Amino acid sequence: MDVTSEADGTAVVPASAYSADGWLVTSAAELPPMPLDAVFGDGRRVNLVDQRKDPVSGLAIVKAETTVAPLTFSDQTFPRVGQFGMAITTAIGSGCSAAVSMIGSDFLADGGSGVGYFRLRPAPDDWTAGTPLVAADGQVVGIGTDAPLGALIPAPIASVILDELIRNSLSASTKFGFRTIDYAAPFSSRLGDFRSGAGVAIVQAKSSAEKAGLQAGDVITTVDGHPISSASELSRLLDAASSKVTLTVKRRSEQVQLAIKRSTNS
Repeated sequence: MDVTSEADGTAVVPASAYSADGWLVTSAAELPPMPLDAVFGDGRRVNLVDQRKDPVSGLAIVKAETTVAPLTFSDQTFPRVGQFGMAITTAIGSGCSAAVSMIGSDFLADGGSGVGYFRLRPAPDDWTAGTPLVAADGQVVGIGTDAPLGALIPAPIASVILDELIRNSLSASTKFGFRTIDYAAPFSSRLGDFRSGAGVAIVQAKSSAEKAGLQAGDVITTVDGHPISSASELSRLLDAASSKVTLTVKRRSEQVQLAIKRSTNS
């Protein structure tokens, strides 16, 4: 389906059904203010009554006034390089199309990224942020993002963000310009011999976290000297923190300390 502007009816961004009660996932990059419509592949046009955006990932959700059949999001953190999938797009009111593409690399192979992504090679024609990639088993493995161009946020990371948006309660880490996931396989197996901590999944562009040097793939082990073992424990400490925190970060064989300020917009 597509999200369109009620003013002129033009397509804005692709969207996918995330929950049965009408929440759709899309990209925040080009999403205009309300009022908006969702146009389904069978031509139905449904009014959207709410939209919420995550400033760190660039993902957004919109609420349609209808029930939908949601897609299933994979719980595999990073699909393997060489895996094939189908990028699903919808021409307004005229069915859908699927472009077959292969996963060619990810942020660890490419190096130095602020986003924990995987990338398609070749990228499908007319690739647009918000496009879902569906594996052969029918599960969504990633959602297209604008940064870096042509990359996708893995489904389990996207699911955490989307669930927070539905609850209207974003993780405290977003106030400091980044997002984390629990440090677990297969994510951990490619980063080094670490046993605990919160894995950095996404760093917001131009944020204090990016300026301090935080990168996707870093493992945060302490906040102001307090050890942490999970993303939820990190969030609790950040929620109670002052305007500035010092993080101990492991980056493969290195350990560094980074001072990060709370966003003035939080």
